[in-house]
Amino acid sequence: MKNPFILVENQQIDMHEFALMENVILIVKRAAQENRLDKVTGISLVVGQRSGVNIDALRFAFEVLQKEEPSLVDSSLIVEEKEALGTCPQCHATVPIWHFDLQCSQCGFLPVQATSGEEFYVASIEGDRTGG
Repeated sequence: MKNPFILVENQQIDMHEFALMENVILIVKRAAQENRLDKVTGISLVVGQRSGVNIDALRFAFEVLQKEEPSLVDSSLIVEEKEALGTCPQCHATVPIWHFDLQCSQCGFLPVQATSGEEFYVASIEGDRTGG
């Protein structure tokens, strides 16, 4: 079954990334309000290689959604892609892993325990205060 999508400005967006970005924006707006920021100038996200998030679709969703939020209109989005790594319980090596390949590239042991690459979170928010 294919992922559901919507058309925006004649481009197809996966609903998954669109919904994720809507939630990111809610988190950012809440944090901006708590910190009395009038304008958000930058948002940094960390996205793991095994998180299932398409970074290009996420960026496009941000471009579309930021136009609807006055406090985000000129803000930038920085996405740090976190490498997918695992630790082998047999030889204790830290090795790169992929979605379904959890075999240790050093000794062949299966399965390696994932230690990074599944992250998805707002790392930081930058903004301006115009009022006191």
